[in-house]
Amino acid sequence: MTNLTLLSYFFFVFIILVLSLFISTLLISTLPALIASTVIILLVIVLAFFMVKVLFAPLVKAGKNIDSIIKETLHELNIPLATIDANTKLLQKHLEDTKKLRQLERIQE
Repeated sequence: MTNLTLLSYFFFVFIILVLSLFISTLLISTLPALIASTVIILLVIVLAFFMVKVLFAPLVKAGKNIDSIIKETLHELNIPLATIDANTKLLQKHLEDTKKLRQLERIQE
C-alpha cells in the first residue's frame, strides 16, 4: 500500500470520526460531552498532523533527491558542451578554409 493510499484512508476515517463526534455532541448536549468531543477532535487533528508529516517525509526526500540529480546531471553535461563551444569559437578565428568553417558552424548549432 502506498503512502498516498494510506493517507486517503486515514482522512476518510478522520472525517467519519469528526462527523460522528459532531452528531453525538448535538444529540447529547451536556458540558462533559462537549468537552470530551472537543478533546477527542483536537487529539485526532494532532495525530493527523503527525501522520501526514510521517507519510509525506519519503516524498519530500525523493523530491530533493531528484532535484540534486538533475542539478548534477546538468552540470556534468554543461562542462563538455562549454568546452566544445569554446574550442569551435577559437578554431573559427584561426581557420581560413570555408568548408571547415561551415563544419564548425554545424557543430555550434
